[in-house]
Amino acid sequence: MADYSSFSRKKHILFSEARCEGAESGSQLKPDDLYFCALTMISAFFLYNVKGEVLISRLFRDGIRRNVCEVFRIQVISKCSDIKSPVLTLGSTSFLHIRHGALWIVAVTRSNVDASIVLEYLHRFVELLKRLFEVDNVTEDDVKAHFPLVYEVLDESIESGHVSNLDLSTLRPYLSSQTAETGRFKNSTASGLLAKAGSIRRKSAGKLPQIINAPLDVAAASHPWRPQALKYKKNMVQIDLVEDFNLLTTANGFVLRSFVEGRILMDCRISGIPTCLLGLVHENQNDAYQEFKSGDCTFHQCVNLKDFDEHRIIKFIPPDGKFELLSYRTDVENPPFNVYTTRDPYGSGSESSYTVDLESAYPSNVAATNVVLRIPVPPGTSKLRANTETGKCRLVQEENVVQWSLKKMNGGQKHRLQFAMPNTPAHAVAAKPPISLSFSIESYSAGGHKIKFFKVHEPTMNYATVKSVTYLTRAKSYEIRM
Repeated sequence: MADYSSFSRKKHILFSEARCEGAESGSQLKPDDLYFCALTMISAFFLYNVKGEVLISRLFRDGIRRNVCEVFRIQVISKCSDIKSPVLTLGSTSFLHIRHGALWIVAVTRSNVDASIVLEYLHRFVELLKRLFEVDNVTEDDVKAHFPLVYEVLDESIESGHVSNLDLSTLRPYLSSQTAETGRFKNSTASGLLAKAGSIRRKSAGKLPQIINAPLDVAAASHPWRPQALKYKKNMVQIDLVEDFNLLTTANGFVLRSFVEGRILMDCRISGIPTCLLGLVHENQNDAYQEFKSGDCTFHQCVNLKDFDEHRIIKFIPPDGKFELLSYRTDVENPPFNVYTTRDPYGSGSESSYTVDLESAYPSNVAATNVVLRIPVPPGTSKLRANTETGKCRLVQEENVVQWSLKKMNGGQKHRLQFAMPNTPAHAVAAKPPISLSFSIESYSAGGHKIKFFKVHEPTMNYATVKSVTYLTRAKSYEIRM
C-alpha cells in the first residue's frame, strides 16, 4: 500500500484547539480560519484490523449510520490488491483511508472537504498513537490494550467533526487513562502543528534590533508546544538544512522539472522560554544574497508569521528537542549534475556501444559522496564490456541496469564511462526507462539557501548557546530520459 503522507497542504492550516474553540464560541476568526473549519468536516472515524473487523468507531455527525463501516470493508479491504487511490467516493459519501501495517485508518465524510487535510490528520493520528504507546508500529494488540486512550485521543483531536488538536503536549493534560498518567511521555516532544505561511511578497521593512526587542507573548497558553521550567547545564542548538533534489530532463537535455524540497530541522536543548531569531537568505548566481522568498513554504506553529511577513526574519519560541521549523519548495535553474549519453553509430552489428559523461556543476571545494548512476539496459542482457578510469561499473542483471558507482566526486569534474553489450531481439522492442542518479552532498545547498544568523534571547537566564549548522543536498528523483 502506498504511503500518502506527502499529500500537499497548500492553502490550509491545521488548527490548534484554541482556534476551533473560538469558532464554537462565536469569537471573530480570520477568513482562512472559517474556510478551514467549513471544509474539514469528518462525519465518522473507523479503525479496522487486517480482517476488516472494526476495532475503533466514532460517529461525529448526524445523517450517517454505523453500518457504513461495512461498505468500506466490502469495497476496499476485501479488494486490497486492487486499491490504487486513498479516496473512495460512493454517491455522496467519501471514504479517505491510509494503511499502517495491518491496520486500516478511515475517515468518512459527506462534505466537500480538502482530502489532503483529512489524510494528513490520519497520519498524524497514527504518529500520536506511536508516541503514546512508545512503539515503532501500532498493532492490533496495542489498540486493544489501550482502547480508552485511543478514544480519548480521537475525541480530543476531532471536535464535532472538525480537526482541532494534534499537539501531544497540549493533549496530555486531557488524557485521563492509565497509560497517559504514568508520566512515561514527559520528555516526548510533539512535532507540532504546521502553519501555512502562504504567498508573502512584502519587502523587509524592519531592522534586527527592533525585532529582538519587540514584545512576544510568552504566557504558557500561548506556546503549548514548549514545556515549562526547562533547564540544561549546556545549552545547544543544532540546525540542519536538508534539500531533496528532483530533476527530469529529456534525452536532448531539455529540463522538464528541476526543484528542491527543503526542510530546516532543529534540535533545541535550551533553558527557559527563549525567543529565537533565524535569518534565512537566498544566494543568487552573482554570489549576492537576497531575502528568502516564501512562495511555497510551510512553517511550524511556533513561528510568528507577522514578524516574518514584515521583516523576513523567522522569530519563534522553539519546542524542546527535535522538530521541523520550516519546509519549502524552490525551483532550481542549475542542477548539481549533468549527464550526457551517446550511442556509437559506428558500433558493430552484433553489439551496441554507449558513452556516458557525468559532469558535476557545484563548487570545486564541495564533494559529493555515494554517487550512483543507473543506466537501464534491455531485459536479457547478460554480458557487459565496460571501461572507466573512475569508480566501478557492473551489470545488475536482476534489475536490468548498468550501475556506475563513485565514492566521491568533487565539483567541477567530468568523468566518462564507456560500455558495450551484445544486441539481442529484446533491444529492438524494449522500453527505455530513464537513467537515474543518486548522490549526497554535504555543506552545500542546491537551492542556494543559507542561514545567515541565529540568535537566542532568554532575558531571565542570559546564558550562552552553542550553535551548529549543517547543509545537505541529496537526490530524491533525479532522472534523465534516454
